[in-house]
Amino acid sequence: EQRPMSQILPGPPVAETCSFEPEEQQKIDDLVQQLYNKGLVNLIKDRRDFFKSHKKCFIGKEFIVWLQKINEATSDDEAIAIALKLQDYDIIHHVNDHKSFANDSSYYRFRVCLKHITPRCRTVD
Repeated sequence: EQRPMSQILPGPPVAETCSFEPEEQQKIDDLVQQLYNKGLVNLIKDRRDFFKSHKKCFIGKEFIVWLQKINEATSDDEAIAIALKLQDYDIIHHVNDHKSFANDSSYYRFRVCLKHITPRCRTVD
């Protein structure tokens, strides 16, 4: 039985190192695996914004809709809370690392990439 994402995230990362203990890292790996199993890879694409291209990213508002579609959230507010928690744990980030998650057309990436899931998920910064 799969638990909702909001129940899977581990405690905060070890101070100053931003790394997780091995058992916590396994929880994160499992979470990302769960997201990919539910079709997250379909949201991740190379995108163009004016004159700059952003590789392997997703759009904030599409992620919010998708979280509700896969029954991880029942409202925009709940989906945004999940996304913000993912950002707090440094699992996702804005492509320019300067913005908190928003339900808009901003681009985000996963920092946590499992090469054994799909080569498309590799973060390109």
